[in-house]
Amino acid sequence: MSQKKSLKSFKLNKGLYLIDIDKYIDKNKKFLWEKKQKKLFFTWIFVFLIAMLCILTLNIAIIIGQCVDKPRILEFFSSPQIMEMNPEATWSTLLAYNVVDAAISAIVVVNLSFSIYKCINLKSLKYISFLATIFVFIQMIYGSFSWIQYIIQAPKIAEYFKVSWIYVLNFIMPFLYIFVWFFISRNISLIRNIFIRVETREILMKQAELNQESNPFTPNNFGGFENTKSTNSDISKETNPFYKRLKNLSREQLNEMAQALSISGYETMKDQEIIDIVYEIKHSQEQNSKEIEVESQQKEKEEESQK
Repeated sequence: MSQKKSLKSFKLNKGLYLIDIDKYIDKNKKFLWEKKQKKLFFTWIFVFLIAMLCILTLNIAIIIGQCVDKPRILEFFSSPQIMEMNPEATWSTLLAYNVVDAAISAIVVVNLSFSIYKCINLKSLKYISFLATIFVFIQMIYGSFSWIQYIIQAPKIAEYFKVSWIYVLNFIMPFLYIFVWFFISRNISLIRNIFIRVETREILMKQAELNQESNPFTPNNFGGFENTKSTNSDISKETNPFYKRLKNLSREQLNEMAQALSISGYETMKDQEIIDIVYEIKHSQEQNSKEIEVESQQKEKEEESQK
C-alpha cells in the first residue's frame, strides 16, 4: 500500500515539476554552475521575470483603460439592466482592486530583479527570491475572487464584456497567475532548493572533516536519539539502522536535527530531503572515523615495530 502511495506521489511530483531534481541533487555546486546547467536554470528564471513583467504591463493597461472608460462604465452601472446603488463607489472599488493587483506584480518584479543580481554576484541560485514565488501564489488566490464575482453575476458577463475590454482582461488574469505559479514559479522554487541542499551538504561535509572527534548524534542534541554505527560498510542505505530511525522521526524532530546541524533552508525542504542530508553527513563522519582509526592503528604498529 505504501509503495503504491509513494509511486503515485512520485508521478504527481514529476507531473508538476518540469526540472528533473534527481539529475542535479547529488552533484556539487561547481557542476551546477557550469555553462550547460547555468544556462538552463537562468532560462527558467528569466522566463519567470518576463512573465511577471507581462502581467504587470497588463495590470497597468487595465488601470489606464478603466480611467479612460470611466464615463462609459459609470453609465453602464446606472443602466436599467445593472442598476448599481452607487456607480461611483462600484467603479472606485474595481479600480482599487486593480491597483492592488498591479502593486503586487510590481513588488514581485523588483524583488525578483534584485535577487537575480545577488545570485549572479554570489554565484549561487539559492538567493533567488522566495517572496516572489509566494506573492505569485497570493495573486492567484486573490485573482480567483474575480471569478467568484463573475460566477455570481453570470448572466451579466456578456454585458460586462461589451461595455469595456478591461473586464475581459480581468477575467483572464487569474488564468495567467495559475499558469505562472504551477509551471514556472514552482520550478523556480525547485531550483532554489537544489542549490540550498547541495551547498548545505558541501558545507557540512567540510565541517565534518574539520571536526572528526565530535559527534552531533547524541541524546542531548536530539532528545534521546542514539548514535548507531553500522558495522557493515557494505550495508545499503535503505537497510541501514540509522537511516530507518531517521525515517521514523517526526517533522519536529527532523527540524531540531537540521537546526542543530545548521542546515540552511530546512524549513522549505521536504522530510526526505532532510533525512538524506543528515544520513550523508553521518555516513561521511563514519568513513572519516574509520580512516582515522586505521591510521592510528598503523602508527601504533610502526611504533611497536621500531621498539
